[in-house]
Amino acid sequence: MPSSSPRRRRPPGGITGLPSGSARVSVYAGVDQLTGKEIRLRETVPARATRRETEREAEQPTTGAARQ
Repeated sequence: MPSSSPRRRRPPGGITGLPSGSARVSVYAGVDQLTGKEIRLRETVPARATRRETEREAEQPTTGAARQ
């Protein structure tokens, strides 16, 4: 009897640091009704004076994009 593996869920969003010091924010926004593909909203946050400031700034669009 084949074992059915549970479907893996992807996280709703994430922040990725870029080599330039900027951050890329990606948020899951659902599934396209026609194609069945995931819809992800992406935004790039420019680099700030410190990495901590950039991360703090990157967290703000994450919550705003999720509300769209």
